[in-house]
This record gives sequence, structure tokens and C-alpha cells, in this order.
Amino acid sequence: TGQMLCYETGQFMCSQHYQQEYLRDLQAQAAALHAEGLSYEEAAARIDMSDHAEHYPQIAGAGVPPVTVQRIFELLDGGS
Repeated sequence: TGQMLCYETGQFMCSQHYQQEYLRDLQAQAAALHAEGLSYEEAAARIDMSDHAEHYPQIAGAGVPPVTVQRIFELLDGGS
């Protein structure tokens, strides 16, 4: 489904606070790897969101969907 189950509530969406923290971290990690010149596929494999596993227990180590990082890279490159 693409939605993330929140450990705290058992609902499909955690509080907005945790979601914002997750997205800020994702953006920061993607931007750093973009600056290193990695492809979006390489970056997607290296991004590690495990710091957020307390609130999103389905996170099991490094790796996020490449399409997510592709879109972040597009925005970083000035796309809309």
C-alpha cells in the first residue's frame, strides 16, 4: 500500500511530528548522496532510515524505494 504502519498507535499514519522527522531525514540523506554524485538507485540502496524504526517498525535497515529518491533528485536538480 505504500503507507507506513505506526508502532505507537497501530494506525497507518504516525503523528505528524514523526512523519516530518522521517521526511526531513530522508531529504537530508538523499541530498548528501546527491552531492556526492551517486545515482538515485545507488542512493536509495544506501539511505538508512533505521533511526525511525521505533515509530515505523517495518524499517529493517538500509534501503528506500528508488522512485522516492528519483523524485528527490529531480527536485534537487531544479525540476518541478
